[in-house]
Amino acid sequence: MRLRKDEILDRIARDEIDPIQERVKVVFDNRRQSPLGFYHRGRYIPVQEVLDVTEAYPGYHHFLVLADQGIYNLVLVREAPGSPISPSHWILNFQVQGGIAQEQAPPSSRSDRSASYAGNWWQLGGMLVPADLLGLAYFHGHLCPDLALGYRAVKIAEKRLGFNRRQAFMQTVRVSPNSPAVDAVQYLTGCTIGKGNLIVEDGREQSYCFINPLGQICLVARQEALAKSLVMVDLEAKLCRDHIRETELYQYQFELNQLIERILQVPDGFLFKEKSSVINITSH
Repeated sequence: MRLRKDEILDRIARDEIDPIQERVKVVFDNRRQSPLGFYHRGRYIPVQEVLDVTEAYPGYHHFLVLADQGIYNLVLVREAPGSPISPSHWILNFQVQGGIAQEQAPPSSRSDRSASYAGNWWQLGGMLVPADLLGLAYFHGHLCPDLALGYRAVKIAEKRLGFNRRQAFMQTVRVSPNSPAVDAVQYLTGCTIGKGNLIVEDGREQSYCFINPLGQICLVARQEALAKSLVMVDLEAKLCRDHIRETELYQYQFELNQLIERILQVPDGFLFKEKSSVINITSH
């Protein structure tokens, strides 16, 4: 039986799992920060796909992985999470009962996304993302809604004003307020606080103003496009109180991914209010 990702998370939430709780050896790709396979009871089990990644507690990184034999939860335990270099070990935590995950459709068949974004597609946290967003997520440390919002804002500036890293010295960006979106601007445009062409301001509205010789575009995020589900709000409250179960963390990551995917997919006008002044260089 093939399971969709939401069905997998639902089974975990209902504790439909077979606990294993054994220390195992894992073959790990440091460049992509992803497990390639693990040894269990004398056998090597290759990982076909990483379905989800979460940090349950500081130093405990959970990888939900698909293998030929089923779906497993691998936990990377950093023994000194506050240190940049830390001894670590792996725990094979549990196996999900009753089947393997449904395969993701190849990027070429996902016309709803490929029509909006170009480039090579990669798996990240169970989602297909463009190559530049993958690099941005690694630069920032993870993929979150604010990072996705900054990514979309830069993509509009790229499309309308030709913003790119090669012309960073001719560009200026004003961002409000300080958030992970600042990393998106720095990584994708080459504008930085150190160079003085990235200005971070205080403010309640999430706004981005891009300026170069072609003109300027000022974008203000529509809060309704960023609205969280009631389930996500409830789980965040539990997370803040440290009263959340491990199985609920998977549900929270699922809700988080849903919000990120919405930010990446909705049309520009649904995500931002725009005030722009663009010079048409062909008329000069």
